[in-house]
Amino acid sequence: MEDIEYRYFHELTPLEMCVLDDDWRIVYANPFFKKTVSNYQPEEQNFNYFIEPENRGVVKELLDKAQEGFEIQQEKLRIFSSSEAVYHIIVRYFPELERYYLVFSKQSGESSQALQITDTLTGLPNRELFLDRLGQLIFKCNRTDSKLAVLFMDLNGFKPINDNYGHKAGDIVLKIIAERLQVSMRGMDTVARFGGDEFVIALSDIKKGIHTSLVAKRIMHRVEQPIDIGDNLNVNVTTSIGISLYPDDDKSIQNLIKKADDAMYRAKNSRNGYLFYDMDKIFCN
Repeated sequence: MEDIEYRYFHELTPLEMCVLDDDWRIVYANPFFKKTVSNYQPEEQNFNYFIEPENRGVVKELLDKAQEGFEIQQEKLRIFSSSEAVYHIIVRYFPELERYYLVFSKQSGESSQALQITDTLTGLPNRELFLDRLGQLIFKCNRTDSKLAVLFMDLNGFKPINDNYGHKAGDIVLKIIAERLQVSMRGMDTVARFGGDEFVIALSDIKKGIHTSLVAKRIMHRVEQPIDIGDNLNVNVTTSIGISLYPDDDKSIQNLIKKADDAMYRAKNSRNGYLFYDMDKIFCN
């Protein structure tokens, strides 16, 4: 397959990545993967060839579990026979495409580079990992002629909590909001923290814009529930949400996020809970 088919998969993401078919043949490898493994050839090769022999059973178990519909993660595994490095591995399987997507994050001693792709406070994917996952979902959209939505969220009322009760209280709020967002999503969707009190969500396989608005309303309701920060104190926050749609609003990862961000600021300034980048998309798609 031509590299252009996977251009979103490795865009702006300096991690080793590869795509496998059901027979473990490598149908795509990004430049960082090619640099790490030795003897990589352009023609399709079996992934097993590059795995440390004693860990092939572990890798098979990861891929088998991924086929059951779960995102699988494994830490501290020496996977490549050509490298002494230890990796944090993320595996996802897309049955519609019959493809495994693997991301490898190098670990060093007790300090894991997994911290570079996940948010240390909430455990959610960070910006870098979100870009990767959004790229995977866009690739799936192109193959299945489906749509996705990007929701950019900002919390309202968070700063006074930090100012009045301290950063520890603020951290509690962020962790609880992260948990609420996770339980609001399907397994195929992705929730990430971009920093501060900003969260971003990728909703895959959406049918119409109005379906996305229902998700936004559900998120707003859950975010608004009281949060216990200890010492018999409850606080409340609300959220402003901006929404962009692929491929209707844009086909670029960065532009989709920017347009969702723009819509979020319009929602915040107009005191609307959520707004689409193009409000006509609610009814016309």
